[in-house]
Amino acid sequence: MTSPKVADQAERDRLRNDLGRTLFVEAGAGTGKTTAVVARIVSMVARGHLQMERLVAITFTMAAAGELRVRVREGLENAAREADDPDERARLIDAEGEVDRARIETIHAFCSALLRMHPFEAGLPPDL
Repeated sequence: MTSPKVADQAERDRLRNDLGRTLFVEAGAGTGKTTAVVARIVSMVARGHLQMERLVAITFTMAAAGELRVRVREGLENAAREADDPDERARLIDAEGEVDRARIETIHAFCSALLRMHPFEAGLPPDL
């Protein structure tokens, strides 16, 4: 049985494989955004382009951020289990243990953290 063709497959492939660019993903609910973003993160980690402490993935709701974090961890775990290359496997296993170092959060949480880290630059009191 084959999977049905997806109208935007070229864009999905680009998201997974064009790792040298920063991309913005916007689509309606249930269209596969999370699956596509997780695939990109796993690809970047496997190929050595990304370490968890350098990952920022912004969502709009806490529920979406929590789901994305779980799915990233599961994606790394599954990819590590299936990886043939020992270096890729090692990168994936390391990243799986470091998912909590990634900034996978809501836009509000991310902006709030930036303001707390740089209050003077934002013209805010230091005890923000």
